[in-house]
Amino acid sequence: MLRVVRLDYRALWWDEGRNIFFARLDWVSAAEISVRSGDTNPPIYRLLLGGWMQLAGASPFSVRLLSVFFGVLAVALLYRLAAELYGERVAAIAAALAAVAPPLVYYSQEAKGYPLVVLAAVWSAWLWLRLHRRLGVARSSALWAWFGIATLLAVGAHYFALLFLFAQNLWTVAWWRDNAAIRARGGRWQHLSKWLGVQALALMPLLVYAWWSVAALMGSSGRAFFGVSVPVFPRLTDVARWGATTTAQWPHPTAHLLNFMRAFGHEIAGGPAAAPAMAAGAGLALAVPLWVGWRDRVASGRFRRANMALWLGAPLLLSAFFSLRFSYYFPRFLIFTLPAVLLLAAAGTERLWRRSRAAPLLLGLLLFGSWAAVLGGHYTDPSDPAEDWRGLAQRFARLQRRGDIAVHSYDWIQGYLHSYLPATAEPDYLFFAGAGPTELERAAGSRSRVWFLDYQTTPFAVGNWPGEWMRMRYGLATSEAFGNAQLTLFVRPLETKIIDESARFANGIGLRWGAIAAVATPGDALAVELIWRAPATPAGAYQVFLHLLDGDGRLQAGRDGGPVNDLRPTVTWQRGERIRSAHALLLPLELLHGEYQLRAGMYSLESGARLLTTEGADSVLLGRVRVSSP
Repeated sequence: MLRVVRLDYRALWWDEGRNIFFARLDWVSAAEISVRSGDTNPPIYRLLLGGWMQLAGASPFSVRLLSVFFGVLAVALLYRLAAELYGERVAAIAAALAAVAPPLVYYSQEAKGYPLVVLAAVWSAWLWLRLHRRLGVARSSALWAWFGIATLLAVGAHYFALLFLFAQNLWTVAWWRDNAAIRARGGRWQHLSKWLGVQALALMPLLVYAWWSVAALMGSSGRAFFGVSVPVFPRLTDVARWGATTTAQWPHPTAHLLNFMRAFGHEIAGGPAAAPAMAAGAGLALAVPLWVGWRDRVASGRFRRANMALWLGAPLLLSAFFSLRFSYYFPRFLIFTLPAVLLLAAAGTERLWRRSRAAPLLLGLLLFGSWAAVLGGHYTDPSDPAEDWRGLAQRFARLQRRGDIAVHSYDWIQGYLHSYLPATAEPDYLFFAGAGPTELERAAGSRSRVWFLDYQTTPFAVGNWPGEWMRMRYGLATSEAFGNAQLTLFVRPLETKIIDESARFANGIGLRWGAIAAVATPGDALAVELIWRAPATPAGAYQVFLHLLDGDGRLQAGRDGGPVNDLRPTVTWQRGERIRSAHALLLPLELLHGEYQLRAGMYSLESGARLLTTEGADSVLLGRVRVSSP
């Protein structure tokens, strides 16, 4: 129940949008686009998410519900593992801890692969236990198959699950070395070979997928053998670029490692939403049963103390040193160690309960009080409003028209729109990261309306080449900010039969256009092409306005902008130069039906005064627009 409470309350965030985006791609396309977007996530969770969306839909609630399913199943499997290790009472405590542990609840409410990693790790540990008890049983082949699937799911949800496999292989090597029965049957090498072979077979699809991505990143850096280009083994810098990160150089590595351990403890005890005090309280409450479980129950249990130490210690130690080499690393990558912590805590709690009721009751009060505060904050935290794209999606759904294309700068933007928009309002897409003008021309050049969606920038920003490309070819009808998101609509000018209208302004600037006679509906966008002629003397600094006026001359819609969307300001005009410039405006959704005038003119950027024509008018009539029902 805790995993479903306010499941869609918080807005989608980057990683969730990215997973939704990749879940809709085929295997090959995903491997290629992962290079363009700097993505390093494996494909298995996304493949499962893609199938899930086909059945349940793509709304935020639906896509997160898959994580809820994995999270609940992980609790059930942890109960089964604990029951086999320490008995039903410990299993009940472990399942209760897992059911309310904030890290597991938190990640079960995100469309990410962490709950699947936890599920696969617990399942794999249980299968390991079964396999190494039933070795030699004729019908154990099904367990080997399930172990291969669990391995594929774990690493296919997050590559750092390889660290769990590393620890698990150490369990196997230790068991294989010390098991006298298997040596007596002459199968000493057979079992280890089978174990490693099943793992390698399960990981093969993921290795191929990752190799394609790295090979695409390295491009022509490979070597040619008999006319065939074969990529060389990637360097650490290649791997860093593949993850859109950098290699790290820490001036104080000891302090960094201590901080890494602190962050890991915070993540495991309280989760990412916990305040430091709440995480410290939960960590203190877990410390005593952890120690008792480690000292008493694990030492006497059927699961070796060394195995539990490797489950926790090997990934943590290797990750700490990894974080010294690469800057992009988070303790949540080790979420698969949390089941071991909960097993130890459950075993210690059960032992303490046998000795005295007071200690486990007090510790439980501290633990569940801290976790309740963490979950209460999580459920009421609306997240950063500047990162909430729901308002943008609602606005886009009302303005979008059939045949539109959405050009976006980040992969997760498309994931957001696919999840937030109804299927009937979804446009075509172009993800332009890593693309060039040729691809943009091929995808958007023939469209009459192009939406540009960007993050923390606008089409007017220096270096934003797609924005500049569209500003040169289209009229900009609207550009609206929704927090850090920017929604811009570019519109191709209306086609006119002939350029037969003209006017001249008092300072010598000339204007020609084709008479406009358009029919539109509220929410449509209109664009016109105006042909300006520079005067014989410098024109000064002027801005162009495009206005829609009703029958009484009242302004109903308008947009101001420099010629060619500010790419050719009037102060740059050369004597007698002709400048073709597209200008556009958006018709309000609440615009009443009727006939309107479309007028254009210029005003001084210094004084704000309108530039008069030689006939004394402060604007020119471009044509008329009839607004009717959609």
